[in-house]
Amino acid sequence: MVYIAYVTSSTDVHFSLWPSLVTATSLLRANATSSRTFDAVYVDADNNDVPPPHDAGASQPTLVMYASGAKTLPRYVDRFQEGRLTTYDILHFVALTSAQMDTASTAAALLRSAPSDVLLAKPWEDADSAWEEMPSWAQARADSLDADEEDTTEL
Repeated sequence: MVYIAYVTSSTDVHFSLWPSLVTATSLLRANATSSRTFDAVYVDADNNDVPPPHDAGASQPTLVMYASGAKTLPRYVDRFQEGRLTTYDILHFVALTSAQMDTASTAAALLRSAPSDVLLAKPWEDADSAWEEMPSWAQARADSLDADEEDTTEL
């Protein structure tokens, strides 16, 4: 799975989605039924080149599932809801779109067995929880963006 983020232009979306994505990825990795692991990759599209259709002035984050060995048939989250996706939403997407049956089965089993407070948590309702889940490099980047905005020194 690839999460193409526009952190600078869609900060609220990014910080709403990140905790759910981290939780879903952790659950899938911890409950893997084969030697294959589930990978979720984060791409900062504000600072890196991304391939079409994610370039050309786009600023909307995207969640894309690529099947292992079949990069030509991506599956997209079609209702992104401004980043307001729960862990349940992400696992449901994986269960429906994964080309690996063991990954799809693991996601489906987690939908039935994981605690509802984990599956249905809404990190966007608690801004502090989103910051707690951010890796240190992402938090440092966000802090530097805030500092840039606060610097209003006239030249």
